[in-house]
Amino acid sequence: MNKILNLGKILFFVILPIIINAKTFTLELTKNKVYVGEGIKATLTLSVDKNEDIINTRLEEFTSSNFWVKELNSTTIENNETTIIKAQYVIFPQLSGIFKIDKQKAEVAVREKKTNFTLWYPLYTKAVDIEVIALPKNVMVQGDFTIAPTVDKMKVDANEPVNFKLTIKGIGNIDDIKDFKLDLKEQLIFTTKASVTSNFENNQYGGTFVQKFSIVADKDFKIPSISFTYFNKKLKQILTIKTKPIPITVDRTRINIQYKDNIYNKWLKYIYLIIGFILGLLTYYFIISKKNKKTTSTSFLMKVKQARGNKALYDILLPYSQNKNIAKILDLLEENLYSNGKNKINKKKISLDMEKQ
Repeated sequence: MNKILNLGKILFFVILPIIINAKTFTLELTKNKVYVGEGIKATLTLSVDKNEDIINTRLEEFTSSNFWVKELNSTTIENNETTIIKAQYVIFPQLSGIFKIDKQKAEVAVREKKTNFTLWYPLYTKAVDIEVIALPKNVMVQGDFTIAPTVDKMKVDANEPVNFKLTIKGIGNIDDIKDFKLDLKEQLIFTTKASVTSNFENNQYGGTFVQKFSIVADKDFKIPSISFTYFNKKLKQILTIKTKPIPITVDRTRINIQYKDNIYNKWLKYIYLIIGFILGLLTYYFIISKKNKKTTSTSFLMKVKQARGNKALYDILLPYSQNKNIAKILDLLEENLYSNGKNKINKKKISLDMEKQ
């Protein structure tokens, strides 16, 4: 019973003043009335008073039903009195109607001096209403776009590939554009999944959609026109943009007789093309994976090396507390910070331990 009473005193005398004075947590939206699929910038801001005994903070992942959420960035701003953490997202409504952005949650860790307990206190933003206007029937994308086709050559030898690229640029929910298909019956077509690069500028979401095709033929053909339909909210109209057909000349004079007489050899080139394409993709993803891993490791080691003081090093290592070696070092740092400990911390050993993970 005494333990329960003591905990009640901690909650009342320690946590309550912090609730009032130490922090604020807010949600700001750039728009409250949009079309289905239109991007809205959402900013979560947590402000913490440095004068309070706050040892850590964390923001939960942004979530809200009926909205697709895409993270933009997260920044921390320090000044003499406060620490301000900003997390920015783009949210996309998926249905029309009046919807409520759910309360978002953050937590602040406080160390109670008498018991040395770490207590986490939750904070919530206010819920926000958004009006979402429906798009016209059978239209999934809104915004303002341009379309452009390109080919690497317009005259090729028989059975040599023509590389065709389709590019759509503009402002709007570009992630919702579906991959296209070429209406070619007699040609062999290889295609990749479209790639989308996006950005958020001047309170508008947009980017670039790129899809690539490789076409193999043994006679002349035309790359057909491709159409893209979307809703232009400024004009309040459904617009369709199209590419022009592209004629391709195929030179048959160099066709190898063996390819005519031997069906196996005819398809062998295509098989090699597929194998080369797959190996290229695997090599690309392997290089990117290694690069990301190296960058993450280098960033962590640099932070450890540059950390000044026990508190700064403690904050850097805290997210890695599941690592047994790091957990031991955190215990030593806590003893230095809160129990006048004199433990010496070997930063070089920390780096070596993490490199082995």
